[in-house]
Amino acid sequence: MNYQPWLYPVVRVIAIKSDFDPAPLYPGVKPGEHVHPLENGFIAVAQTRLDDSVVISVRSQEGVTEVREIGEPLPSVKQILAPLIDRLRH
Repeated sequence: MNYQPWLYPVVRVIAIKSDFDPAPLYPGVKPGEHVHPLENGFIAVAQTRLDDSVVISVRSQEGVTEVREIGEPLPSVKQILAPLIDRLRH
């Protein structure tokens, strides 16, 4: 199947919104971070950047290990929809 180029980022944003939760009282979670606890003592962390893109990283729940980013930053909804809106205008 040939999917539209905007479909993959939209699916990733939906996955982040449904799997990651704000947890301001969770040990080691900083303001603006959304977390998904993992079974192996680590947490996956989704954090929004200034341009509204999202970076996913993994770190230990105690915060004693090095933080590692996973994959490419996710574009913001505005960044995803801009090409689609431009295409519809023309």
